[in-house]
Amino acid sequence: FRTRRRFDVVVLDRVLHLLLSDDERALALENACRHARKRATMLIADGAKHSPQIVGFFSARPEWRALKQSKRFYFAERG
Repeated sequence: FRTRRRFDVVVLDRVLHLLLSDDERALALENACRHARKRATMLIADGAKHSPQIVGFFSARPEWRALKQSKRFYFAERG
């Protein structure tokens, strides 16, 4: 899916575990962030195995703030 649009809400629902490597997952997260507006919410549901990578990704980006996180869910807000 390719678009130049930006969105208020970006949802990744059980898609990251389908990617083969951490690099591919990081790229998918980068792309999702690129399509989020300056004041946006990101909702991620995925397997617990990738939770540390997701948390680490957003922790390294001060423009994003965690709203809720568990082993299988991560909700963040930018702005």
